[in-house]
Amino acid sequence: MKKLLPTLLTIILTVVIFTGCKSLFPSQYDQFDLGDTVEIAIGQTIYENKHFWVRLDSIIEDSRCPEGAYCLWEGRVAFRMSVSFGIFGDEMHMDFSSDTCMDHSVIVKDDPVSAPGNLCDIIIVEISPYPVIGDTISKEDYIVKFVIEDNTLIDKKPNLYLYPEKKTKMTVTMDFPHGGKVIHSDPLYPVDWKNIKVKPDGKIDKKFDFLFYECEIPDFWQYVEGWVVKQEELPEFFENNLKAYGFNDAEIEDFIDWWIPDLTDDPYYIILPQYTEMVNQVIKLWITPRPDSMMRLHYVISGSIFNFELPEPEIPEFNAEGFVAREWGVILK
Repeated sequence: MKKLLPTLLTIILTVVIFTGCKSLFPSQYDQFDLGDTVEIAIGQTIYENKHFWVRLDSIIEDSRCPEGAYCLWEGRVAFRMSVSFGIFGDEMHMDFSSDTCMDHSVIVKDDPVSAPGNLCDIIIVEISPYPVIGDTISKEDYIVKFVIEDNTLIDKKPNLYLYPEKKTKMTVTMDFPHGGKVIHSDPLYPVDWKNIKVKPDGKIDKKFDFLFYECEIPDFWQYVEGWVVKQEELPEFFENNLKAYGFNDAEIEDFIDWWIPDLTDDPYYIILPQYTEMVNQVIKLWITPRPDSMMRLHYVISGSIFNFELPEPEIPEFNAEGFVAREWGVILK
């Protein structure tokens, strides 16, 4: 019994120390989820996970016109937040102000080895309290409401067509410099995209006509140039447009057969082309051996109830010479 007593005391003391020290650390790391509206006070830190947290550091300025006063200028409020967004302790200091665009973007890297990360938008909803004439707001009273939203899109069914000049063994890999990952593929990426055998007619491993994949990507596309097309005119539009970009009849038929049945809900569709240079910034494609000519065309498409004009893009010239690679895909908004 005398020998047992010290052991029991040691166990009890260990439990007391451990439970007492837990208060020194956050009780849980999952304090909010992407898409939640969150409130934060100055000096407070809140966690989405143990690597991704947000802290409100300070109010830099509050010159908003108080209630009960007449002002020629409505004023502004500015504040600083810190965000940690990676397993290596990456930290960013961000200044927000109400008289400018109050959104900021950050790439969240939960696992930078297997996936570079996803782009998230920090959207400020409200800064309170609002000043009242005659009252002074202490820094302890400031509350900022914000939302962190995942700004990831799905690039659906890119088809990659390969036409070497002779039967060639090749490997195809992808990289996402601003975050993203492959979520579907046929054949299976990356294992079955290595050492594939491709014939000049485009046949891959005697089975596939193209390499298919879908991926999560950040929204880094252009939304200025394009076309607005009536729903019933979409087949003719895509046939002519894809041909102008250099796609052949079989590739155009694949596109129309796949996408036209999905574009039936709206009277008009906004078609925004993203071609090789733009696509390469979001989805880098490495083909070994390297093609002599490559065309990548991904459309951002969204429905519309209105018909209007957009500045038309200049279609780049494409010379299909030597080992040719072409790719089309769609991002539905």
